[in-house]
Amino acid sequence: MKTPLAKAPPQFAMLTNAEVAESIGVPEASIEALNAGEFHPTLKRNAAKIALGLGVDKQGFKAKIRETQDRTARMPIDVTDRPLLSKRFGGLLRNHL
Repeated sequence: MKTPLAKAPPQFAMLTNAEVAESIGVPEASIEALNAGEFHPTLKRNAAKIALGLGVDKQGFKAKIRETQDRTARMPIDVTDRPLLSKRFGGLLRNHL
């Protein structure tokens, strides 16, 4: 699966999730969650590494992850409704590049 990034850094524009994860040094699950705009525990653990690897503001990136995690905790989401899920979070990575 190619990364669906409108404003991706040139070095990541046409890479797969696995290739991006390998180049940054984080688990592929982190990049998949990032692209889907979902919260995932590996995303939170690797936020600083991902922000550094993608060249985005680390504090703003971490704040956006916390906001997504808080929103997820407050609003139960039916995971079978994928369009609602992606619309609600909008893709963390697309919002920070």
